[in-house]
Amino acid sequence: TTVQRLVELNNIANPNLIRAGQVLIISGSGGTTPPPPTGSTTYTVKAGDTLSAIAARYNTTVSRIAAANDITNVNLIRVGQVLTIPGTGGTTPPPPPSSTTTYTVKAGDTLSAIAARYNTTVSRIAAANDITNVNLIRVGQVLTIPGNGGTTPPPPPSSTTTYTVKAGDTLSAIAARYDTTVQQIAVANSIPNVNLIRVGQVLTIPGNGSSTTPPPSSTTYTVRPGDTLYSIAQRYNTTVQQLTVDNNISNPNLISVGQVLTIR
Repeated sequence: TTVQRLVELNNIANPNLIRAGQVLIISGSGGTTPPPPTGSTTYTVKAGDTLSAIAARYNTTVSRIAAANDITNVNLIRVGQVLTIPGTGGTTPPPPPSSTTTYTVKAGDTLSAIAARYNTTVSRIAAANDITNVNLIRVGQVLTIPGNGGTTPPPPPSSTTTYTVKAGDTLSAIAARYDTTVQQIAVANSIPNVNLIRVGQVLTIPGNGSSTTPPPSSTTYTVRPGDTLYSIAQRYNTTVQQLTVDNNISNPNLISVGQVLTIR
């Protein structure tokens, strides 16, 4: 039938405005209603689909699918929408195998890195997950990764560890120690100010796909009468500057007997 025929039969003033649950009278043309074209099938829209991709998959055209489904905007289809795919007069070829998987966002991840890992694109992942800002994903977020018609490669192994902030630590020093970046640590721990961390704070250190470099060994030393930072540094093969940084000492000429120093 036609839109005009439906409008006339149901006294519809605005053909673009019908409501869910509305009962419509459908009338034939006076004879037997013709069956759908030979070879037609249906397809349920999945995340990341476009009409052009569906048309290519079924060897038809966007305009034919749009006409068969009364689609006025070919750029607007919704996940779960069931489309009638008009045939070409013969058997409609089945769609190629498609695979999707899921991925849980880890500290330090970006959409571009995830897309590269799964041999797909940022735009396809964004479309599949209704992401409007491709620069904003959160740790623990579960993403649908659209397949590319073949087997999706598994992600490479990833390692993370934790580090407890000590006196004198900075994010840049910790990042260098673990072969990562300040930005990755800040993102992994939701740190808004990279210059502000506190002693005893436990940080998640994102891995880079290989074993995390362990922090250097450290020991402690209790200051005795007559000690100076210089003599202690010489004894432990380190520097006065390192001792002041590791122990948050503002005046390197002022240490007290019984003070416990961290020696790296």
